Amino acid sequence: MVVIRPLFFRWVVKITGPVELEGAIDFPEDIDPPEDADGRIEEVEKELSEVLSQWSRKRTSLEKVVICGRTNVGKSTLANALSGEEMSIVTGRAGTTRDAVERRVMIGRAEIILVDTAGFMEGEKLDEIDEAAIGRTRRVIEEASVVIWVSEAGKMEEPDDGTAADLRVLNKVDTAGNAEVERAERLGWICVSAKYGLGLDRLQQRLVKLLEQRAGRLGGLPVSARRYDFLEKSLESLGRARDNVSSGSLELASADLSDAIESLYRVLGRKYDPDVLEEIFSGFCVGK
Repeated sequence: MVVIRPLFFRWVVKITGPVELEGAIDFPEDIDPPEDADGRIEEVEKELSEVLSQWSRKRTSLEKVVICGRTNVGKSTLANALSGEEMSIVTGRAGTTRDAVERRVMIGRAEIILVDTAGFMEGEKLDEIDEAAIGRTRRVIEEASVVIWVSEAGKMEEPDDGTAADLRVLNKVDTAGNAEVERAERLGWICVSAKYGLGLDRLQQRLVKLLEQRAGRLGGLPVSARRYDFLEKSLESLGRARDNVSSGSLELASADLSDAIESLYRVLGRKYDPDVLEEIFSGFCVGK
């Protein structure tokens, strides 16, 4: 994930390198514009465009919540219970779900894409279809906003295949004793019985809280239309500045760079003061 504030200040430093343009404006016969001015501007343009792209996806896409775990732990039953519909076929045979199944569902106030996945098989010889199904599960997990790892009472298996779980759910607690449930809860598991609807309210509350913490944020900043507009303005100003540097219109380029920096400051909710550039220079090393 992009860490926004340090990145923005690095952009400011990178952009202010071409502020030497002001010297070329005042003393054109003595000072040439820095050779790397357009290169520095283009580098910031590229990075800023990537952040804009990420923010755009955050503004328009739904959070993807992926349910995963070993076979036959009740993942599909849990997916059906959370979605309120039959997303996946449920049988007693391990490996019934062979592909990722997606549905748009409402969890509290949050609309999400809920994904049921093929289970990880342990100690079994996998055929070509099994391997393809597990490969698909791994790819879906990589795309997830939230990963729910499901195990079952009597096992409480932690993910040991590199899966980073955001929430751990112990299913089938209707078959467990009080001691096991209490121990699981002390260890941070959310105890449910998807079959009988036990504990689902708590799981939904935890999921909504996690989604609210993450939704619409990138690098620690809320993704708002106002911030997005300032990013676009900064990118437009940089494009004009690069064109003006190339054509030798240094006074216009300097004004465009100042506009670009001001827009970046507005993204962070700070007032831009041109006099602060000298302070910035004293704390950073400006390089190509």
